[in-house]
Amino acid sequence: MTDNDSNLKSKIDIFKWLTIFNTVAVFSIIAFLGYMFFISRKAPSADAQQAQAKQIDMGQLTQGAPFSGPENAKVSIVMFNSFTCGFCKKVSPVLNQVLQKYPDKVRLVYRHFIRNEVDLAAANATECAGEQNKFWQMHDQIFAENGGEFNYKLYARNIGINLAQFDACVASNKYSQKARSDSEMGQYLGVQGTPTFVINGELVVGYRPFEAFDAVVKQSL
Repeated sequence: MTDNDSNLKSKIDIFKWLTIFNTVAVFSIIAFLGYMFFISRKAPSADAQQAQAKQIDMGQLTQGAPFSGPENAKVSIVMFNSFTCGFCKKVSPVLNQVLQKYPDKVRLVYRHFIRNEVDLAAANATECAGEQNKFWQMHDQIFAENGGEFNYKLYARNIGINLAQFDACVASNKYSQKARSDSEMGQYLGVQGTPTFVINGELVVGYRPFEAFDAVVKQSL
């Protein structure tokens, strides 16, 4: 074999290795881009959900929803709630304690989060009572029930509202779609369970004791 033949063979070998290297590099880049696309399609992390919640207009989130406290309060606590949720029932007196401590500074806003048909019926009943300015009284009656079936007509009688008007409203399922829309809003925010709160744009998930709410409120004031 001549020197020229050896040089030619070396050049061919180098060309082959470069071809292999370039092919591997191209497939690696394609695989990496595919992976990045895949992870970008995954569900948002808790931090991403919180960032999304911060971008929500609190005015939009509170508009048209039942609330307790001053409408222009500096701190708004938006609660996504289920009437068949034990922790929602447990947190209710805690929230009342917060309202009592900050009567001029905190507003509690209620949003339904529907998990089942019982939730849907209860949401409709509370909104029907709300037509007669007794939303929170019906809310408290439902949560005062200990393990039995909800008796909305009895609760309506207990809180002293017009039964005929209430019965007609409940029978028409007038507020079922409103309750479903509340749930859709919650899902958009990243709400996956109850209770979940949005406090001045911050997402707070799960039951919290009074001290935790107190600390968040103080930080927001």
